[in-house]
Amino acid sequence: GRSEDAAAADSAMTYYEVLLQDRTSSLFECQRQNVYWETKREHITVFKDSAEHDLILGAGAYDVSARLLEANLHVDDGWIGRKNPGVIVKVTDRSVLGTGAASDGPAKTAYAALLARDGWAAMDAVRNRRVLLLSEELLVAPHLQLAAMLMIAKTAYPDQFAEISVDHALEMLAEEATGSIPAGIFYYSSQGGL
Repeated sequence: GRSEDAAAADSAMTYYEVLLQDRTSSLFECQRQNVYWETKREHITVFKDSAEHDLILGAGAYDVSARLLEANLHVDDGWIGRKNPGVIVKVTDRSVLGTGAASDGPAKTAYAALLARDGWAAMDAVRNRRVLLLSEELLVAPHLQLAAMLMIAKTAYPDQFAEISVDHALEMLAEEATGSIPAGIFYYSSQGGL
């Protein structure tokens, strides 16, 4: 929402960028979530110079892998457990989520396999239902990356983003950038619909 005397945003990109910045800048350091990001490849995380790292920071969170060297991005369940992330983000390929995905069945299967890993049930992210699967398609363009940031932020801080529909945001951002609304399922969350 906006106040009646506020100026309208020039674009959906501007609106959601400002909203994201406004909501996350009010968080105290102790409120910021630590995020474990896993690429499509199992147990491979991201480097601090990656676009994925920037998405985590843009969502108002911290990247648990930020101190890893680029050559050491392969981690194991023990390492992830010791980091005890507050949020887990797993990227999936197009066979699980993305354009044309009509069912969340493959995402549910991928999600169950993720949570079945050794020691994961004890992690804060799993216990607090802050696990998010993202389609790899959300990483390819700025408007989609902004939608991914909103998804991460809403997963990490559900109270601050309670009235924000990320489905609506994705539609607005995509329509503005491409002239069309994407058809498919682009994320799966342990919190249900974002």
